[in-house]
Amino acid sequence: MYCNSANFKYLLTFTIISFIASILIVSIGSVQEADARCLGELSGVWVGNDGATYYIQQNGQKVWWVGGTTYNEGTTFVNVFFGQRSGDSIHGNWADVPLGKYRGHGEITLVCSQDVHNYILTKTDSTGGFSGSVWEKYR
Repeated sequence: MYCNSANFKYLLTFTIISFIASILIVSIGSVQEADARCLGELSGVWVGNDGATYYIQQNGQKVWWVGGTTYNEGTTFVNVFFGQRSGDSIHGNWADVPLGKYRGHGEITLVCSQDVHNYILTKTDSTGGFSGSVWEKYR
């Protein structure tokens, strides 16, 4: 078979395009996507978009937390929570404690999701003026 310059350029172009396409296919297949499910336990340190740090403890389906801006008397707020986890949903009661300035209380419902790096809690409903709406697991 005779290989002239035009055939060689065509063959080289086809080979390069095939190589790049195979790399893209392999790369796309290995990209991590967000998983809507929280498969693990929620226990750990979480950071809220309200400027507070939350210490969450999960035992089975029961979930507790203490959260606050700081833990010095007179701080903006410190609250506690107790609730139940059912799948990716958490529902329970929260209350501010006297360590902080506020005295709110109410119910809150959260949904847990997972992105490529972390678990995320998102408030879907609440009563009593709870200010936080998104929490990300720190460790």
